Amino acid sequence: MEVAKSSSGNSELIRQGAMVTLVIQNSALALFMRYSRSAAREGPMYAATTAVVCAEVVKVAMSLLLQTKEDGGVAAMARTLHRDIFTQPVEMLKMSIPACLYCLQNNLAYVAVSHLDGPTYQLLYQLKILTTAMFSVAMLKKALGVHQWVSLFLLALGVGMVQLSGSSGGGGGGSAAAAAGPAAAAAVVTTHQNSLVGLVAVIAACMTSGFAGVYFEKVLKTSKVSIWVRNIQLAGYGMFIGLGGVYMGPEGASVMERGFLYGYTWAVWVAVLLNSLGGLIVAVVVKYADNVVKGFATSISILMTCVVSYFLFNFSINAQFLAGAVTVLYATYLYGQARGPALPRPLVRLLCCCCRKRAAGAGGDLDRLLPLFDGNGKAKEQEASSA
Repeated sequence: MEVAKSSSGNSELIRQGAMVTLVIQNSALALFMRYSRSAAREGPMYAATTAVVCAEVVKVAMSLLLQTKEDGGVAAMARTLHRDIFTQPVEMLKMSIPACLYCLQNNLAYVAVSHLDGPTYQLLYQLKILTTAMFSVAMLKKALGVHQWVSLFLLALGVGMVQLSGSSGGGGGGSAAAAAGPAAAAAVVTTHQNSLVGLVAVIAACMTSGFAGVYFEKVLKTSKVSIWVRNIQLAGYGMFIGLGGVYMGPEGASVMERGFLYGYTWAVWVAVLLNSLGGLIVAVVVKYADNVVKGFATSISILMTCVVSYFLFNFSINAQFLAGAVTVLYATYLYGQARGPALPRPLVRLLCCCCRKRAAGAGGDLDRLLPLFDGNGKAKEQEASSA
């Protein structure tokens, strides 16, 4: 009995710790990415494509350590890698699709935060819930409840309000400021910001994120390869794809002339580390909790980002931004619920009027008809027929 209580207590501690860590990671990543791309500096701006490659390298290192711990030693880990990577080329090829999309998504994220504020970017990025839902229905044949479709509508409405508030100046076009002091805050680069470019970049990132995530989920559910090996496969592809983007992209000439790590500061390295940690933290949250907890953590991190930006980063918040933020947060919460709230009695009365035959079959008694509807507003056919 005591052992069971101890095990349950440890799991609860891990769950709460992982949730708090995810909140901090999400908030810090948005802020540091934005700060690293806009803070005043004496030297040249670093190439965002190189930061993506560095993040993939760190992911490989972390995944190798975790796989070694899971296998109980380096030798066992090496055998696992040989079996799951080198002797199964088809399994390796499966990961090339999400690898390309994740690499593109990371680069788009850097473009987005270069033209949007941290809180605005993070709120707009919640569109990935919409794209993930669409691809889940199409690829995994998942059924969504009425409350989930309502949440998707609310999400689109909230995102539109946030974007309109930023266009009207309420969101503060270039609100990232240096933590070093007022002088750095006053020197924030804002002249090259374009909210339309940021919006297009974040929508494209959401599309690639949704498809890649659902595809990755499908691959995981149809194979026995560990998630850490899958992360190694993804990061391996990501490094090669990212290197191609570095030297073949518009920043290639600057990188070859000035060096791979030119313009790197402590803030850039923190952003790289946080980006690498993100996927691992999410895996822990999903393992010891569920996606509802992850949704709560994401929502709380958005609030934290807004608060920190308001007090430290000269971020301006107006009523329209707040309304959009609340709408997005509620939509995020509602989508994560297993069931929607029970239908209000006036709505059920309206449904009864529209379904007179069913009402007549229930004897015209509303109290007998109410249990025929579940929390998602769906009629329970079997109970209805038996009634």
